[in-house]
Order: sequence, then C-alpha cells, then structure tokens
Amino acid sequence: MKVRFSGGWDRLCLGIFVVLAGLSLPPLVSAVEIENAMPGVDPEGLVTLHGSGVLTPGHFSTAFRFGFAGGSLEYEIPEETGSSTFGSDLLALDLVITAGVLDRVEIGLQLPFGRVSGDDIDGTSLSAQGLRDLKIFLKGRVLDGATAPVGVGLFTFLSLATGDQDVFLGDGNTAGGLRVAVDKRIGRWQLVTNGGLVLRGREKIRNTAFELDPGPEIDYGLGMGMTVLEDAGWLDRMTLIGEIFGKHIDHGFDRVAVPEGATA
Repeated sequence: MKVRFSGGWDRLCLGIFVVLAGLSLPPLVSAVEIENAMPGVDPEGLVTLHGSGVLTPGHFSTAFRFGFAGGSLEYEIPEETGSSTFGSDLLALDLVITAGVLDRVEIGLQLPFGRVSGDDIDGTSLSAQGLRDLKIFLKGRVLDGATAPVGVGLFTFLSLATGDQDVFLGDGNTAGGLRVAVDKRIGRWQLVTNGGLVLRGREKIRNTAFELDPGPEIDYGLGMGMTVLEDAGWLDRMTLIGEIFGKHIDHGFDRVAVPEGATA
C-alpha cells in the first residue's frame, strides 16, 4: 500500500512509500532486488502507479523511495556436510530524478543507496552500506489514456554495475530491459498492468570461482489506485495505491563449474 501527498511545490515533490517484502533468491547470487516496485511519476511530480504517464517537456520531478527486504537470501549446504543458513536484510533508499525532454518522452536517473546486514554462511557478521547498481531509464507514451481507450507506455532501462557484489549491493554486471505498461482511469480509480523482459550477463557467485547463467528475467505487475482526497485544505491530493509485482527467472550453473556435492 502506498500513500502519496503533494504540498505547494510545483516541480519538486517528495514521494515516500514503504515496501515490505520477503524475497527468496537463489543461493548467494546477486543483490537483493526490489526495483520491481519502482513507481511512475505523474505530470505533477507525484509518485503513482507504474503506468503510461510522462512528464511534460521542461518539467522535473524528484522522488525518494524507501524499501526493506527481510531475510531475503538463504543458502543451504548439503546435509552430509552439515547445513547452514545465510540471512541478510536490505534497507534501501533510492533517489529518482525524472525530466520531460520531448513530447511524450521522459528520461530518468535512479540513485539507489542501501545497507545490508546479516550473517555470512560461516557465521561471520556481514554489514555494509553504499551505492547499489545505478539505473538510467527512458520512458515514452505510445497512447494517451485521455484521448484513447487506454494509455500505453514503453520503458527501457540500463543498469550499471556500480554496487559492490561481494556485499550484495550489486549484480556485478550490466543489465538492460524493456517494459510495457497499460493503464485505464475511471473516475477516481486507476487500473494498471505492466510486464517486461530483463537480460543479464553471467554472474560470478560470491567468493567462488563458479559462475551462474541467470537467463532472461520476466517481470510483471498489476496495480490499482484510488484518489480518496482532493483539494482538502493543506492537502492537494491523497491516493491509495496497491500493487502486486513479481518476476520469473531461470538460473543454471555451468556444468563444468558446479562444485561436487553442491545443490542449487
């Protein structure tokens, strides 16, 4: 659930939302990912559902995103050698800067900071903070929902390996993707669905000589928003937003690189 507020700012808005997630990722593969929850920004600079809306040319928007993922990484070694669990929590603070550059086109920059805390598989305490993988994105509106039956937006992004992979702040390689969003506004309600494809290179498993082939990643989301207040004194607008989002990704070890007795 997300709540958005707008004060008296015209081009600058602070949008805050909290994502509580229990994510389960393959063993010691990459950074915790909560980027699926990245919202869109409407022409007034308010954080919204990840729909087709874009900023008008010359307008800027700044949004902060807060996120938390608890116990999101687990690792188990074979029973014959004993078992151990690796657990890590991620506290994320992302700064998203967006600008309208052309009619129906906007560009953006996501500066993701994070703090990881937990225990390594040998019981050593793991704690680190810093910049995660920087993301640059481009968004275009194909159909305007105000004049067409539905709004359609097209997103493309490039994620750079700026985060430290050894402490789970980054993937260790560059990734790119494409996403399509379709939305419909009916009175106070907004309905959104989106989906896309992410491609990554080979990932080195932390502290080993082995590599993993992530394969294509399919992202998807479904959301609904309802405007509950408008022009209510000091509050310009408040919208309640609910989203369901997820991903499907196939991981596979290089056959030659799999250590004897390892399981994935």
